[in-house]
Amino acid sequence: MSFTDDLNVETFCQALMERCTQSDAYRRTFNVSNMTDKSVWELSSRYAKKDKVVSRMRELRAEAAEQHKVTRDEVIAELSKLSKFDIRNLYDDDGNLLHPKQLDDITAAGISGMKVTAQKHGRGKNAAVEYIHEYKTTNKDSALDKLGKHFNIYEDHQKAGTGEIHVHFNEQDEKLL
Repeated sequence: MSFTDDLNVETFCQALMERCTQSDAYRRTFNVSNMTDKSVWELSSRYAKKDKVVSRMRELRAEAAEQHKVTRDEVIAELSKLSKFDIRNLYDDDGNLLHPKQLDDITAAGISGMKVTAQKHGRGKNAAVEYIHEYKTTNKDSALDKLGKHFNIYEDHQKAGTGEIHVHFNEQDEKLL
């Protein structure tokens, strides 16, 4: 197979990995200016079934899956951070909102977004601009509930039908907390 063929396969597959349709990936790869949409659709469908394309797509999907792989321990560690989020840690001792770079890891994990709004006061050269910063926090209750379900802390409560909840940790769980 020639260099051009390999380049075409790569271009087509990369477009598919970007969530393009087969027809759009084919349009990116080949000159289709004189083709009807139906022709592009048929040719792209055939091209996508070629062994070289199927093989390269398999490789790219495996690479993507590996890059996005998250372990069970990582999920539990992140949920643990979210469960420990304390809104008081967003402020300094004088009550000023901290810059995101000043936040500790647990507090930063509890932030799901930030909005900065500029508000102009006055007119002309004497106008002052005030920047209003707003943090959006994650749902701590959801994180606690997910951890509770993972560690089966509701099990005794459900069995006994009482208001008491008994928490059970094993050695592996204690390492994560």
